[in-house]
Amino acid sequence: MLQANLISHGRLTFDLLATGSLDYCRYSTAYGSVGLAQACLTASLEYTRERTRFGVPIRDHPLVRRMLTDMISSVEAARLLCRQAGVLRARNHKDAIRQTLIAKYAASRTGLQVAEDAVQLHGANGIGPDFPVQRHLRDAKVQEIIEGTSQIQQLQIAEMTLWSGHPRRPRRPCRRGLRAVRDRAPPLTFPPRPYERFVYRT
Repeated sequence: MLQANLISHGRLTFDLLATGSLDYCRYSTAYGSVGLAQACLTASLEYTRERTRFGVPIRDHPLVRRMLTDMISSVEAARLLCRQAGVLRARNHKDAIRQTLIAKYAASRTGLQVAEDAVQLHGANGIGPDFPVQRHLRDAKVQEIIEGTSQIQQLQIAEMTLWSGHPRRPRRPCRRGLRAVRDRAPPLTFPPRPYERFVYRT
């Protein structure tokens, strides 16, 4: 490989490229989940308008309308989270990565829940090949796995939020202060403090 084609040397460059590309993929996955949820919502609205039971469309039943309301509000909320993440990313805001994680986590969970409700509203037709919601359900589950599972997103969002605004590592007292405390304090009877976890700077 030509040296002129190298971006830089060392492991750090590869880590930055990998995490940067993963951040872009999470953003596209978040919007993809919103698209899946919207497709399930649209299919459900059309099906409940055409399907009749007891002489009326099933969308007129209160429990069906309750499910449709939950689907509508969830899709709109996920879309707004994605838009907020996009605005922060366009401005190179320091909180853009965390907001992208939140958007991906919320949108993927919303997509799966809306797809499950869509299959429920379709009844037995929801698992047949004649309606697209059965395929949307499989695709929505994939969105929770790729580009970091929902469990990994939970850990990252909590960690970045808890340590937001803090230095990379907690500050320690100076050596002189430690020596003075050691001279005055009695012998320790508990194990030393474990290694402090490395946290990302946000």
